[in-house]
Formats: sequence, C-alpha cells, structure tokens
Amino acid sequence: MQKGGVLIREGYTDITSIIFFIDNSVCEIFTYLSRGGIIFKLTLIDGIVSPYVVNRSNFPNQDVKELIFKIVFIHNNAIFKIMQNGISITNLNNTTLQQFTAEVRIQQDIFSRSLDNNLEPICPSIVFTSLDNDTIFTRLLSRTQPTDTTTGVILQYMHENHGPFQIGIIVMECLTGFITLENYVTHNPAYAFMAKCMAMYEIARLFRLRYIHGDLNTTNILIDPNYNYFHSYPGRTLLIDFGATFQHNLDVRQIDFNQLYTTAVAPSLVIDSPIYPPGTAATHDGFQWLSVDVNDANTFLLQLHNERPHIEAQFQKHIENGNNMENGDESDDELGGGAHNSGEQTELPQTELRQTELQHEKLDTKASTQNIFDKLDPDHVFTPKFISNYIKKEKENSDKISEELHKMSSKTSKGGKKKNNKSKSKSKSKSKSKSKSKSKSKSKSKSKSKSKSKSKRKRKY
Repeated sequence: MQKGGVLIREGYTDITSIIFFIDNSVCEIFTYLSRGGIIFKLTLIDGIVSPYVVNRSNFPNQDVKELIFKIVFIHNNAIFKIMQNGISITNLNNTTLQQFTAEVRIQQDIFSRSLDNNLEPICPSIVFTSLDNDTIFTRLLSRTQPTDTTTGVILQYMHENHGPFQIGIIVMECLTGFITLENYVTHNPAYAFMAKCMAMYEIARLFRLRYIHGDLNTTNILIDPNYNYFHSYPGRTLLIDFGATFQHNLDVRQIDFNQLYTTAVAPSLVIDSPIYPPGTAATHDGFQWLSVDVNDANTFLLQLHNERPHIEAQFQKHIENGNNMENGDESDDELGGGAHNSGEQTELPQTELRQTELQHEKLDTKASTQNIFDKLDPDHVFTPKFISNYIKKEKENSDKISEELHKMSSKTSKGGKKKNNKSKSKSKSKSKSKSKSKSKSKSKSKSKSKSKSKSKRKRKY
C-alpha cells in the first residue's frame, strides 16, 4: 500500500505545479543552520486549491498545503558562507555535484524501498528536484518574507553572492504535525526515552536497507506525538537530511530482534560519518542522544517491533474489504511498517502538547480500533485497484526524478556546468579558426591558376 508520496493533479506539470505553489504561498526561511543547505517552508494561502495531493493511511486524499524547499550551493571546492558583520552565520558543508545527486538518489531509494509490505516510508517524499533553475530560485527568494534582520541578510546575500555556485533544489513534502525531536524532547522530557526509541526504530529500518544516516543529530529526526504508529504507544518518527548518508556492507540478515539497539543502531555510531573526523562520530555531541542504557533500549525496541502487527493487520483487513486475515502474520524479516492511527490513543498531557504547537487536527480518541478506518477512509478509497494505480503513479514520478538526475550528471562535468559551456565555446572558436586557416590556404593555391579560380567561383555562386 502506497502511504506517503505526493502526486500532481491533472492539468499541471512538474514545473507549473512548483511555480504555482511558490506564487500562491507564504514563504519563510525554516532554518539556515542545516549543514546541507538553506531550508524554506512554503504554506499555501487559504482558499487556494493545491496542485498536489497526498495519500496517507490517516489522511486519505489530502491537499498538500505545505512544502519544504532545500537550496544547496554546489561547488567542487568552495563553501557558501553567509556573512553578517564579518562573521559566518551558516553551518553549510561543501557540496559537490556528485554529492547532491547522490543525496537525491539515496532519499528516493530509501523512500521507495521502505514502502514494501505495507510499510510507511522512513523519510519524506521528494516532490521535485532541479539544478540551476534560475526561475524557481529567484521566484522563491522574491516571495520569501524576512522574519527578522538575520533572515533579511540571508535572503540578500543568497541573491547577490550565489554566482560561482550551482544551485541545487530539492522540494519535499512538509509533514504537518511533525516537529524536530530536539524540540519535542526539550518540551516533553518525561517522554524523551520513548521518543528516542521510536527514532532508533527508524534507524534500525534504515540499517536493514544497508544505509548509515551519517548525521544522526536530533534536528534531523521529526516526530508527530499524536500519531499512533505502534498501537499502544503514541508517536511516529521520520528521518530527514540524507546529505551525509552512505551504504554499508554488514550482514543485515543476522539482525536479532531481541537486540535491535546493539545489532542495528549501535553500528550507526561506530561506522564513521563522512562529515566528522575519523574516530569522532561516536563521541560527537550531536550523537549523544543515542547514548542510552543498552538493555532498556533493546527491551523497548522489541516491544515496539511486536506492536506493529496489530496496526498492520487492522489496516490490511480494511483494504481487503473485510476478507478474513489472521492478525500478526507479518514476517519478522522486515523491521517495522505502516503508520496507522488506531483509535485507542494515549494522549500526552495537553499542556505539553500546546508547547509543541501541533497544527494537525487530532482524531477522536474514543473511537475503537474496529471502526477507526471507516472514520479515516469513509469512502473506502483504499481498494486494491486504487492501491495498484497509486503505486504505479508514484513509480512514474520516481522515474521522472531519476531521469532528471541523469540529465544533470550528463550535462555537468567535474568542473561544473558553467565551465563546460566555456570549454564548448573554446572548442567551437578553435574549430572556426582552423576552418578559416584552411580556407585561406586553399585560396592561395587556387590563385595560382586564374582560369581554375574563375570557374570555381562561378560554380560557387
């Protein structure tokens, strides 16, 4: 079942849908402290029909009202540093074209592969990506309103100083209701361990796909505290920002579900991230949130894993229109799965929830697990036919993005797109000069015989 992923409405193309969304949104800088790029958040103006629609198990056929734009400054050697009063106010890494295209491919791969067997994806869906699209870049900057002096400086600096860099654009679905794990733990310390374990569960799923995230700080993990992903425990986490993600060659078939932390999460600490000096990843401040009691973590992660079949069986039963299916027959060969709100949620204290500023509407917590899917999907959209058609469309969208990335790579050499153009113009000028010299030498030889030259001129014109 396809859950997650953004589809374009009929009548729009990849380009026209993005431009329409920018032109009809309130745009703001979401964060400039990311290592990968400057992150913008776009919120569609009230009353405007979105060119995008998303289908999730808890939000079927919902208009996409928010998008995240990640702007990456690509250069083989230089880092894009935004300066204010002589001091760099950004924390960007150097990003090459190869790294940019790899990040998009990796996120696409993680997204599509983590949808298998009724699983909800580990990460957000990529809606659109492009390279050196000045129309989208300048439009985004012009529509973005500075919220303070610093963001005003950032917008102006990006506009005036991006010249030597290629601009990579990645547009992703903005998961309304999700906040950073850092923000959540700050305001809800009593639930910190549970939330961290939910994040570890996604890290374990990622590990089974043979990926190490590489930058596991709490700002790169999102959580929706009201999403009942594990039947008895409220909360759902997602991973973002795959700029430092890389593949590993460890044997994922040997994962012991009783030891999820030590067999899947711990290797993500001991295998060094490309963005930290060798040997420092495990002790870096950004990773210390994972330093928990190993036994407690293994025990709770196993509980989470055992909770999954309850939700999956209910959902499977629903989409098969009541066909008999035994609960809990999901294979233990896969880690985790689809996020589905069971009706019996254990809500967090309202005072703490207000501090997280959740924007989504909470479901009726008095509903039972037997009728919750009728509440979520009253029109029974999730039929087998709908599912197969939706997955087909999502795969087509994924193929389009892959083709676009292939075009980016083929058009741009190590020196960058702009250098390629220069080299092409140089080769053209050289060929022209060669042709001129050849024509001159021919004319000299022709002048030796007047009669021949005259006849040749007559033949020419």
